[in-house]
Amino acid sequence: DSDRQILSNARIYTMDDQEPMVSALVIECGKIIRSGDQETIISQYQDSSTLH
Repeated sequence: DSDRQILSNARIYTMDDQEPMVSALVIECGKIIRSGDQETIISQYQDSSTLH
């Protein structure tokens, strides 16, 4: 999807006690829709453009 991007290979602090640091985000239409580890995010959103 052209409106969806992945920000990966990063050290992202989430301020969430359950998952305080992640390595990837999915951004769609300017909003974060998912965060998690890089391998999982990239495999689930293969049709998105990836920013490193």
